[in-house]
Amino acid sequence: MLNKLFNSLHPPKKELPSKFIRDNRYLSSEISATPGRWKDIPYQTEMLDVTEDDYTMVIFQTGSQVGKTEILKNILLYRIIKKPSGITWLLPSISLAREYSSAQLETLIRDNKILRDITPEARKDGASRLFKRFPGGFLRLVGAQKSDLLCSYPTPLLLCDEIDRMPQSARSSSGHFEGNPLLLILQRITNWPKSKRLAVFTSTPTLSGSSAIEEWFLKSDQRYPHVKCDKGHFNFLKWEGFHWKNKNSKIEDEEPKDIYFPCKECNFKFTDKNRYKWLPTVKWEKKKPKSEIAGFHINAFYSPWVSWKSLIHKWLDSKGNYTKEMVFFNTSLGRPYTLETMEKPKWESLFKKEKLYARGELPKGVSVILGSTDVQKDRLETVIVGWDRKKAYVLDYFISEGNSFDLEAECWQNLDDILTKKWGGIPIKAMSIDAQFNTTTVSKYSRSRSQIYPINGLDRWDMPVFPPKPMAIKSLSGKWFKTGKKRWPLGVSLLKADLYNRLKLDNSSQEAVSFCDGLSEEYYKQLVSEELQIKETKNGTLKHQWTKTYHANEALDTLSNNLGLHTILFGSYTEKRWKSLEDKANRLK
Repeated sequence: MLNKLFNSLHPPKKELPSKFIRDNRYLSSEISATPGRWKDIPYQTEMLDVTEDDYTMVIFQTGSQVGKTEILKNILLYRIIKKPSGITWLLPSISLAREYSSAQLETLIRDNKILRDITPEARKDGASRLFKRFPGGFLRLVGAQKSDLLCSYPTPLLLCDEIDRMPQSARSSSGHFEGNPLLLILQRITNWPKSKRLAVFTSTPTLSGSSAIEEWFLKSDQRYPHVKCDKGHFNFLKWEGFHWKNKNSKIEDEEPKDIYFPCKECNFKFTDKNRYKWLPTVKWEKKKPKSEIAGFHINAFYSPWVSWKSLIHKWLDSKGNYTKEMVFFNTSLGRPYTLETMEKPKWESLFKKEKLYARGELPKGVSVILGSTDVQKDRLETVIVGWDRKKAYVLDYFISEGNSFDLEAECWQNLDDILTKKWGGIPIKAMSIDAQFNTTTVSKYSRSRSQIYPINGLDRWDMPVFPPKPMAIKSLSGKWFKTGKKRWPLGVSLLKADLYNRLKLDNSSQEAVSFCDGLSEEYYKQLVSEELQIKETKNGTLKHQWTKTYHANEALDTLSNNLGLHTILFGSYTEKRWKSLEDKANRLK
């Protein structure tokens, strides 16, 4: 009797989020290869439970395919049911927020009765794609571009996904830049006491020195997942420690064999085949235990959904190419890529490089021809490039003078003539036109020409090409109407780095860029007219930025845009489709 009375004086033990999720969350076959009740991967347990410890910030710097988005959804589910309040989910853009709501949030609500019963679907009940009400609180999804939305509804729980893809500064409705969106929204949650507020930041990183998730992770207690070998020694599976039998082989396309990670204390070999033994032993160890921010880093080698052979293949395919190495480090290793400097090629070396074909001549192996045009006020500059799969051959370069604002001007007539030209019997398959300058004229020109791909450049490092958006034209009456064309955003920062890497390759390389004879010194000077620098932004953060070192850069812009156009058209081509394209080209020659 006394024991019962004594026990009643103590509050019941708090249920951990991981147990609650295991008991209450269900997955459908639409989003999971193993539908049914949720089963967390061993390393996910602490990543979820730490959000109920005495931390106001939690950082996830991870590779892809480790389940970080699912952890965010689990935090959301637990908080809505157990600790309802206002919740903000911040994503890089409002369009991504809408897409996420449809693809992820709606299925989470639909598949889990515990959420479905308390979340109204009808707009009259306060629901919309970006705003959900539930007893005791609400959830709103916002994009990082608009400062007005960031500041309008402060909430104690803040979930920020893919922070390295967010803009450097948010704009107000009047168009003014108001500063880093993360700092703006963090200021709003300080109204709540520490015991009631929580911010969770997640992202795959980008470039070291300018990566937002790297900056926050370095401020955290820096937890790394260690796993135990048969003899009880704990190891962190760090990329530099991996081995395979033919690691130092110089034979291209050789299959990696017997991939393993050796224990640092004994001869035990961690492999993906014995992962079922060592993964359950995972233990997170802090590098800076005194930090008041919880931070987690994990790579894809821990993921049960990824084979080690596929990861090594990615590395072998990317080795020696800055941009591909960066993607591997960011998405597979979950580490920022160190790019202290990128030495630009010397224009003299490119000018003197052996020329294997004449201007206008079609080299052997070329199966498709692409053009790219840069629009200036008084001229159009166009590069013509032949492609042998990933290898580029610059065939010709045209400068067409005239008033680019007038579609009847000679420069546009010349461009039409170029579009109908053939090189060795092969016509131009497609041409990109930069639509950032003189957008209305470019839109009108593109509208009736199926070969034209309007593009615009973005200062982005995470992807070379982004989903296209519909183009519109403003009429004389001031109304906007659709052209039927789409404009493709290109990550030109990444594309320029890729191009500089290719320019340094020997002509024999499968990804080299070769040049026809007869191009001027001016062309080669423009081709290397920018250098990569690390600069401090107005917000005090560091940023990798391309800076002009020569008065003109049209040759660089057109060739990097051509590389982007190649990615749009052939980025997902299979061997079968390449063979078909090559057979067609051979018949035309």
